[in-house]
Amino acid sequence: MSALYLDIAGLTRAYRQLELSPLAVIEQVFARIDRLDPTLRLFTWLDREHALAQARQATVDYREGRAVGPLHGVPVSIKDNLGVAGAPQTFGSRLYQDHHAGEDNVAVQRLRAAGAIVVGITTMPEFGTKATTDSPLHGVSRNPWDPTRTPGGSSGGSAGAVAAGIGPLALGTDVAGSVRIPASCCHLVGLKPTLGVIPVVEAVDGFAQLAHIGPLTRTVSDNALALELLAGADPRDPWSLGLVSQDYARQAQPDGRLDGVRIAWLDLPIPDVDPQVIAIGLQALERLRALGAQVSRIDFDLHGDAERFGILVSSQHHARYAPRLAADAALFDPVYRQRLERSADIDWQALGDAGEARNRVFARVQALFADFDFLASPTLTRPPIAAEAGLAGNTEGAQQARHYIDYLYPFNLSGHPALSLPAGFSADGLPVGLQLVAPWYADGPLLKVAAELEALLALTDRHPDLEPFDA
Repeated sequence: MSALYLDIAGLTRAYRQLELSPLAVIEQVFARIDRLDPTLRLFTWLDREHALAQARQATVDYREGRAVGPLHGVPVSIKDNLGVAGAPQTFGSRLYQDHHAGEDNVAVQRLRAAGAIVVGITTMPEFGTKATTDSPLHGVSRNPWDPTRTPGGSSGGSAGAVAAGIGPLALGTDVAGSVRIPASCCHLVGLKPTLGVIPVVEAVDGFAQLAHIGPLTRTVSDNALALELLAGADPRDPWSLGLVSQDYARQAQPDGRLDGVRIAWLDLPIPDVDPQVIAIGLQALERLRALGAQVSRIDFDLHGDAERFGILVSSQHHARYAPRLAADAALFDPVYRQRLERSADIDWQALGDAGEARNRVFARVQALFADFDFLASPTLTRPPIAAEAGLAGNTEGAQQARHYIDYLYPFNLSGHPALSLPAGFSADGLPVGLQLVAPWYADGPLLKVAAELEALLALTDRHPDLEPFDA
């Protein structure tokens, strides 16, 4: 296996045994970016000089047997809305094309403290509001599995980087599925932890939080290790206060036993679902019966309340950015500008109703856990859609994206941990994800079930064919 597709444990083991050096790996990473990114457009900025300097030092540290952190010398990538001190932080928007972050985001701080090397900043759509990744500032990002398809959004650059072998770990954010969408599109594990487990300190209204920071990885074990390093209270995030640290990496170890674990497949009344994603998800889930799990199918309808999600998100964006429309309308992505303009019609009654609807979504999801330990569904309604589907004027793409994320955002409203796991491939070879959902703070057990299924499916050695880029 190429060094660039080793998991974190394999990479750091090779470092310790002096079979690989951090410097050689980081040099390979930048060579790969130089080769692939003119087509895939996954990065907005590279920290080449600093990363190579850190890799040289990490190489010496391993050679001299110094104590090192669990990510020492491991390349990671960071989404454009998470601050990296001194680096451009554009949020995919021309409004911020000259903006630089003043400090590292707390998640970035924690990765660095574990020894990770930040190689660059990854692309996102303007302010993270699309299920594809494109922006007037950085162009259209493409999926390593098929460059005509999207890597998903809004953490598409991060997911594409990990799928392309540019490091085993990247950070994304998830307000309406933006970690799970690209995880499904790129054959990755993407976790939206319980609200507050990884603190979000930049929120304008921390008490009405919908956003989660989450890791994107190729394996469940890497995801669990990342969560262990990233989790923990921060006094700036009220949802994080009082959290008790957990050994997520240990909890996520598969042992071939799920005796009595109750899993409900949710048959949600969502239109335009490709039958492939249901069949692939159910076939994957059925494998867990061999380990003692009980799998049921239930009809469940959240649509009437969950659709109010758009009102909550639109009102937050309108409050922050609509005042800039008069002077800066030409700078906005046309699709985002139209959303801002439409959000002016939200009235106080609709906003109040949306808040009450969020409460009902939480209560209804929470009630399911009286009878089941985990919930499951497809991650997306279809395999990856066209890379250009989110561009202004693309009516066919807009139709494809219309219900694309309907399985996902209810669990942002409810705050429950949710994970997308590779479940298989469509008839034309595109990745398909399975979503698993757990009770609040059951992130460790959620990762355990995902690890068991990952072991049964044995899909972790499947990687995109990048040879066309050599032509």
